[in-house]
Amino acid sequence: MKKIFLIVIALVIFTGRYANAQEQSSNLVSLQYSMGFSMGDLNKYISQASFLGILIDYRYMATDNVYAGVELGGNLFYEKKDYATYTKETMTLTGTQWRYVSVMPLFVNAGYVFSPASDFSPYAGLGIGTMYHEVELDIGIYELTRNQWQFAMKPELGVIYKPMPEIGILLGAKSYNGFKTENSSAINYIALNIGIVWIE
Repeated sequence: MKKIFLIVIALVIFTGRYANAQEQSSNLVSLQYSMGFSMGDLNKYISQASFLGILIDYRYMATDNVYAGVELGGNLFYEKKDYATYTKETMTLTGTQWRYVSVMPLFVNAGYVFSPASDFSPYAGLGIGTMYHEVELDIGIYELTRNQWQFAMKPELGVIYKPMPEIGILLGAKSYNGFKTENSSAINYIALNIGIVWIE
């Protein structure tokens, strides 16, 4: 799972460099640090917040107010349970547990920017796409893993502050909502993001 998270970070950095190289007028590329707070079934499994998150966001401004773009990122949730029992079918394991959930969202986004000419530009958006997640449970010498892709949606709100014409600072909140599948519980969490935006 740690390898997957490192791969996600590498992909984010690579995508950011590529997108930055392709920038033309009316393009925004942001590199963001993401803090995740689990909800629903994910919160029942891991209640601790995730402070290991990163994403790249590309936006094409179709008009002064309307944008479309893509997002790729990753968050790693983990928690230690000092004494817990895991049961599956006829197997029962009791002991110290290390629980990990690695989430990689991939979305197509659209949104609206308020006051685009101002130094402070609030925005609201909606993303539709998929989230890959891998769940790992370590108990002593045992390591149990499973992974799944889920259809997902993501509303978001935020603001971009532009101290310079070509550089901005982004503050935002996103609600990632995965849909339950036959083999996997829904993955839901809220992310608070801060990042730097390149504007051209």
